[in-house]
Amino acid sequence: MRTVVVYDSQFGNTATIAQAIGRGAGSSGDVTLLAVADVDPAAVFRSRVDLLVLGGPTVNRGMTPALARCVDAVVAAMPGEVPVATFDTRFKGSELLLGSAGKAAAARFQRAAARLVAPKESFYVARAEAPRGVRTPPGMARLVDGEEARAEAWGADLARAVSR
Repeated sequence: MRTVVVYDSQFGNTATIAQAIGRGAGSSGDVTLLAVADVDPAAVFRSRVDLLVLGGPTVNRGMTPALARCVDAVVAAMPGEVPVATFDTRFKGSELLLGSAGKAAAARFQRAAARLVAPKESFYVARAEAPRGVRTPPGMARLVDGEEARAEAWGADLARAVSR
């Protein structure tokens, strides 16, 4: 089985989650990890893709511009029914208020009639702790404990579901 995990990451948290998803999916075959800047949609589909997983950080209630462009390019190049799953990293809280990059990406795939194999998944970050008296820069966050392990398990679950 061949899994391709495409991700955008601003501070490294989403890259860590993508790597964990890849480790989990790797229990069922080969995994290719690609940052959005390295994606050539035609090349991705030159050989068989059994599972495509895409995700990025939630920014301004949705996808980063780079991830949105990548999703559109991948949708345009996707041959037939490739199983797809989406994810995001975001602060914990109401998705209605905070938004979800994974949900936005899933909606674009649904409009293209792609086969979503799981509901989007969110992995959570929390504001990074700064030393006393030092302000944390806006946007600086760290993964919540346990999220990396949860991502790995999710990747394994996706791969098992697709390989049945």
